[in-house]
Amino acid sequence: MHRSRVSRVPGHGREDVRTLASATAVYAAHAGVFPASLNDLVVASTVNGKAVPASMSQLPPPPLNWTAYVLTPLTEGTTFRITTSSVKDNKAVSIP
Repeated sequence: MHRSRVSRVPGHGREDVRTLASATAVYAAHAGVFPASLNDLVVASTVNGKAVPASMSQLPPPPLNWTAYVLTPLTEGTTFRITTSSVKDNKAVSIP
């Protein structure tokens, strides 16, 4: 995880990004693939014949004046990025 990028997210956002990354990894460990979206983290489902429990009870709201968190699978499904950006100054933050 890149601390310099995380530290730019205000307030609770730093913890939320880390929590979302952890929940995504837990989901992938159960399902064998990353979720299609962060919304998949809050519902139990069956993926590729495997029971996947909800990794979170609800998604955290983004910090004030930041966009909703977005999950983007990368590198043929072996890594992922969680991104949010400021609506005031257009700065983006990506983890990991």
